[in-house]
Amino acid sequence: STSAILTVDQTATPMCKGIVAERPMYFTALGVNSNSDVIGATHPATTFYFADVATGSQSGGSYSSFIPILNPGTTSATVTATYFAGGHQVGRQQAIVPAGTRGTIYPDSAANLPQHVAAVVSSSQPVVVERPTYFSHISAGNAQTVSGAADVVGVPSPATDFLFAEG
Repeated sequence: STSAILTVDQTATPMCKGIVAERPMYFTALGVNSNSDVIGATHPATTFYFADVATGSQSGGSYSSFIPILNPGTTSATVTATYFAGGHQVGRQQAIVPAGTRGTIYPDSAANLPQHVAAVVSSSQPVVVERPTYFSHISAGNAQTVSGAADVVGVPSPATDFLFAEG
């Protein structure tokens, strides 16, 4: 796996006020043919929040979630994922991500996590964190049995309002 950092050459394009970048991916992974798309983060941070990290077997199928981390800095980052369910901390994992590299935390390898948890990812250095999830043969009511993937970039802080144009 690779990471990417996109920057505007403001010497070559001094009138450019900035760009919007998103990353669509099309793949076969973990037995799933699918795609996902995320908008890029605009800056690294030391804390990220995720509302749902799905793990393990359920509904006749399975989920696999990952927490990829980009450390664009010049110092190694100690990154900790703390998992919550039912208002209580239910697990914790840690990884060291060297400067200028990508690392991954694997929630499926954490002991005894419930099938769905929320996660707070904190880091000793500013990093960028995502949460891709792959799902296979999940019983989804009217949608019947589904397989696919979804990916989100973590939010740097909780908020009281989130707006969606569709849904």
